[in-house]
Amino acid sequence: MSSKNLKEVDGLPGVDSLNEHTVPMNARQFGFIEGVEASGEKTHHNWHSLYGAMEAKATHQWMQGAPAFQGKKTLIISRSTFPGSGRYNQHWLGDNASTWEHIRFAVSGIYNFNLF
Repeated sequence: MSSKNLKEVDGLPGVDSLNEHTVPMNARQFGFIEGVEASGEKTHHNWHSLYGAMEAKATHQWMQGAPAFQGKKTLIISRSTFPGSGRYNQHWLGDNASTWEHIRFAVSGIYNFNLF
């Protein structure tokens, strides 16, 4: 999708556009992410999902260098993951309780997570 078409992307019902009260989808992103090759335009639309993954990577790297965590495994959970971020953090499906209803939600959440 070209950046000029991103101005015309429809948002949610009752919202005029995806650019309302947020970063415009055609905003240019700058910088370099080690291990990620930039293909296509570096627009917010194309790079938005990497924010959570890069935040988890930075947290993991900091914890590996902190004296209190030397030689220990870290547990970093996030609801914002991206393919490959399992190296640095784990995906959290959200709040749940130990009830049969919540187990059903967790199982369907795992399937949905793997589909999208």
